[in-house]
Amino acid sequence: MKTLKAIFIAVTILYLGGVVYSAQGTGIGTEKYESKVLIVGKWGEKPGEYKYRPWQGDFDWPRSFAVDDNEHIYVLDYINNRVQHYDGDGKFLGTIPIESYLPASGDELKQLAAKDLGDYPSIWVKRIVWLDGVLYAIQEKRHEESILKMQDGSFVRLASAKERADVKKKLSSGSRKEELKKHFKDDKRFKATVFNDPHRCAKPPCEELSYDGANLGNAYFNKSGNNWVLDGKIIRKYDANKKLLVEIPYEGKPITVSARDGLYVLDLYTTKTGDPSRVSFEDYWEGIKISKFILVK
Repeated sequence: MKTLKAIFIAVTILYLGGVVYSAQGTGIGTEKYESKVLIVGKWGEKPGEYKYRPWQGDFDWPRSFAVDDNEHIYVLDYINNRVQHYDGDGKFLGTIPIESYLPASGDELKQLAAKDLGDYPSIWVKRIVWLDGVLYAIQEKRHEESILKMQDGSFVRLASAKERADVKKKLSSGSRKEELKKHFKDDKRFKATVFNDPHRCAKPPCEELSYDGANLGNAYFNKSGNNWVLDGKIIRKYDANKKLLVEIPYEGKPITVSARDGLYVLDLYTTKTGDPSRVSFEDYWEGIKISKFILVK
């Protein structure tokens, strides 16, 4: 049985249960956050449970989730072909069917195997996202991407070419970069660098954004004008005036930020101790969990 290595060692470094984080040396009213586990979903097929699968010599498990304007949580349980719905306190509310996973078969499987992609699915929803009051799903069906949206309790395919283009634009990294440029436009610590290195950029020229010398990997904005920025192994929160409010260690787990300024982290779950790299995935990890960082007042 294969074992998992460095990625799971990193998971054990930051256990999100009751740890308090705060900004250091900002010279402003410091914010403090405490993490709380809201959802624990064990492996299985029953409501509230989740599935994992072998993937390219390792394992894959649910990694995509979204939080709506009321702080309800939606988790993509893609192998079980459903999205699981919870309220803001982590209470399970139900499941929403979605065509999110279908293994390849027949000639398609042979073609993928010839490209060393034998475990690549025929249908795969890679992620879900809450955007402008709607829950969207990005679906790849036989290697063609489409966008689904939740409507009246089920997912439907976007028929309008204009709506598809609008959603894709808002979800693109270019849109995020424009938001960052606008947010930090008068801040001398912010820098945009254009480069043409084909080893760093699939389609040169490319643009890299940095703040105070650190690369900005991603950014999340909320309705209060606050900006959460992923910077390497740190999540930094800035207010609308670009003042640093908090720094939180980050180890590569999926995250999202709600409109109400909650920071949520999805992680693997276990009650076992020891080094996960020394045992099999099935023997160590018991499911997934979602934690929320709550502002301590």
